[in-house]
Amino acid sequence: MEHQATERFYQDFAELSPTDQELFRRRARQLCSDLARGRPSDNLNVRVVTGFTGILEMTWAQNARATFSVGGFATEGPVIMWRRVGRWDVLPEDPT
Repeated sequence: MEHQATERFYQDFAELSPTDQELFRRRARQLCSDLARGRPSDNLNVRVVTGFTGILEMTWAQNARATFSVGGFATEGPVIMWRRVGRWDVLPEDPT
């Protein structure tokens, strides 16, 4: 599965601690594996972001989320576009 990311995602990611960066990477790999099988695991708590068409979010730690969209197809399946990542208290209302 191919990954792409917005510039804002890269900025958010750089602000995470190394521990949080690694935890996010593990959860992102899990999401990709789950989507390849057709459905995300319940523990990722993937859901549509209310009021933002096509934007989803997943919980990757107790107090952290990442927003993304899924679209287009590459040779390895759908493309995930990572949009924002961070703790709930630092992410603004706009997940895009």
